[in-house]
Amino acid sequence: MNIKGIIEYRKKTILACCIFIVASSVIAFFYMISNICAVNYPQELTGIDSLCDTHPYIAKAKLKDIAYKYNKEADENNWYYRFLVLKAAVKSNEDCNNSSEINDVVKFYEKSGNKELLPQVYYCAGCIYRNLKDITSSNQYFLKCLEIVKDTQNKVLLPLCNYQLGYNFSMQSLYKEALPYQIKSLFYHKKYNNKSRILSDYEELAWTYGNMGNKDKAFEYIKKANVMAYSIRDTSKISETECQLAIHNMEFYQLNQARKHIDIALAYPNGNNKSALYSTALEIYSKLGIIEKAKTFCDSTISIGNIYGKRYAYWWLALYNNRNGEQLATHDCIQKYKDYSDSVSNALSAEASAKANALYNYNIREKENIAL
Repeated sequence: MNIKGIIEYRKKTILACCIFIVASSVIAFFYMISNICAVNYPQELTGIDSLCDTHPYIAKAKLKDIAYKYNKEADENNWYYRFLVLKAAVKSNEDCNNSSEINDVVKFYEKSGNKELLPQVYYCAGCIYRNLKDITSSNQYFLKCLEIVKDTQNKVLLPLCNYQLGYNFSMQSLYKEALPYQIKSLFYHKKYNNKSRILSDYEELAWTYGNMGNKDKAFEYIKKANVMAYSIRDTSKISETECQLAIHNMEFYQLNQARKHIDIALAYPNGNNKSALYSTALEIYSKLGIIEKAKTFCDSTISIGNIYGKRYAYWWLALYNNRNGEQLATHDCIQKYKDYSDSVSNALSAEASAKANALYNYNIREKENIAL
């Protein structure tokens, strides 16, 4: 190799060494920063964190027992404790009356706290604001959480954020906005084989498609939910989905099939929505002409039903008493029907107002996002 070639070779070698040194320094720097940012929390707190997801009531009791340790200094461990108190409350479906505590926790983790916990903090905030019926703020926090976790393949928060956003939009009758999130939620829960969540996704999609006027698609998803309920032996969900199948069969004028499903649903006494269960049975048996059996379901609906179920039951009972010539009882039932109709009207007005506000706030936020 000539002198010129040797010089060029040495230049390339030196340049390569410099690049390697710089790259190694950058990697070492970020490694150092990640170690600095990592927080070694007390084992009692990390253990309670895990309990929040599986046994939130036990987590709440343990947090109460160690409260005296974490109510003085505003250090990282104290903030972690405060966050866990909120997380345990959310996971145990505890009612939340104000947003001041979660607002403080959010500010801390946004500014100086452990950023690894920030997605969980946002998710917790989304749940709390929904409990406070501030759906716009709830959605904003779920979207913030989703923005962080969407590229991390977080097996818990990625599907849950999509589920919660779909649920929020659907409950506000924003079905077109809900549908993409519900489809993504189902995709991720299938990917991670979370069967109980898959069942919930099927139910949510059935509700959304039904309200969008696609009864066939809704029926398809309820049938899938029913199959999943049996596969995981969830008796409450078996009762619920059998009741939904009965309702769909009734809409398709398949009354004998509807009776079959409602009888199965009634065989599982631990179902959650007994009002829907008994009022559906009342309607099916009434349409089949099995009046005395329908009467027993009417009595059950009046006893434990919600305002919607009781309104229908008192109207049915008024007709029943009128056929039997019991005019005084008929008059009494009509008066109670009117009372519950007023309650339903008030509830629907409040619901319509909340939905209108949610739609308005959602549209404003969309315009702001476009402007940005």
